[in-house]
Amino acid sequence: MKIIIIPVSPLAQNCRILVCEETLAAAIVDAGYDAGDILARVAEAKVKPQYLLATHGHFDHVGAAVTLQEKFGIPFYMHQADAAMAGQASFIAARYGMAGCRAPRIDGYLTDGQVLTIGNCQGKVLHTPGHSPGSVCFLFGSDLVCGDLLFAGAVGRTDLPGGSVQELKRSLREKILPLPADTRVHSGHGPNTTLGEEEHWLRDFVNGEEDEL
Repeated sequence: MKIIIIPVSPLAQNCRILVCEETLAAAIVDAGYDAGDILARVAEAKVKPQYLLATHGHFDHVGAAVTLQEKFGIPFYMHQADAAMAGQASFIAARYGMAGCRAPRIDGYLTDGQVLTIGNCQGKVLHTPGHSPGSVCFLFGSDLVCGDLLFAGAVGRTDLPGGSVQELKRSLREKILPLPADTRVHSGHGPNTTLGEEEHWLRDFVNGEEDEL
C-alpha cells in the first residue's frame, strides 16, 4: 500500500490517501480542510477514490469530506459515537477562523474489527476511544493510521468533550501495544513514527496513575 500525506488546515492535520498500488483504488482518510489541495493530489496521483474515512469527528478531520463526497460521488464512513460531533463541524471550525468546513453526510458507521478493502489491500478498523468516544484506527499490514490517538512522543488530548484519559490508556494497552514494534504509526498531526520508537515511554504512560492530560 502507498500512503500519500497532505497536511491541511492551519492546524496542519494530516489527511491521507491510502492507495492500492496494483489497482490505484484509494480511500481518503481525515479530509479536514483544503479540499482543493486534496483534489489536486488525487488528480496528480491518478488514483480512484472508493470512499472516505474519518478517524474521529473533530472538524479538522471531517470538514472537507462533504465536498469530496459531492465531487466523487463516494460514501463517507466514521464511528457512530462521534456522529453528533461531526455534525457541528461548521460551527466549531468558524470559531477557529476556518471558513468553508461543512458537516459530512454519514453513509455508514464503522465498527471494531470491521474489515476494509481498498483494491487488493485489506485492513481492519480498531475502535480506540479516549481522544474522543468514536476514535478509530485503520490497520493495513504494518501501517497504522491512528488519527489523534498517538503521536511521536505524545498521546492525544483528553480534555476536549468526550475525552477520557482512562479510555485512552485502555485503547493503547489493549489495541496498540500488542502490535509489532515495526508497525508504522501515521498520526493525525506531525511526523510518522514506529511503535518500537514509542513503546518504552508509552508502556510507562499506560501503566501510570495520571488522571488527566
